[in-house]
Parts: sequence; C-alpha cells; structure tokens
Amino acid sequence: YYTSKIVPQINEILHTNFTFNTKFVCKKFRHSMAHYKVGVSLKPDEVIPEKMFYGLVEKHFQCDYFELKSFILYILNKLSNEIKCFLNLQ
Repeated sequence: YYTSKIVPQINEILHTNFTFNTKFVCKKFRHSMAHYKVGVSLKPDEVIPEKMFYGLVEKHFQCDYFELKSFILYILNKLSNEIKCFLNLQ
C-alpha cells in the first residue's frame, strides 16, 4: 500500500522510472486488514468462511486470494529488479 505512494516520489527525486502497478491497491482493504478486522468490512452475508480472508479479497479486488498473491509477488519482484539495476547490483 505505502509503496504505491513512495515510488512516484522516488522517481521524482532521483529522476528514475521505477514502475509500480496500483491495480490492487485498495485503501478499504488495507484499513480492514490493519485496523477494522473482517467484521467491519464485510456484512454477515458477504462472509465466505472457506475463502482466505473470508471474502475480503473477492469483495475488494474481484479475484481470488491466489491470483492477488501471484500478482503482488510479480509486481514486487519487478520493482526489486528495477532497483537492483539502478544500483548496479544486477
């Protein structure tokens, strides 16, 4: 969540072009996970007991947990590689 806010600032200050796809950045999901817990974000009829995070992912991102996890790992690895290249570590 916070990385999506910091990358543009880094690009501006360092004149870089790091990319960070914000497709799955969601303030409501972040707040649910950090502060409110599942019960505040999901109505009783929205809770899916057999799903990871009880349906929070499906409600906020319209995909399942594994798709979300895979995409986030891809985005973070891509950013990591860009930073390594910038620092001449690759």
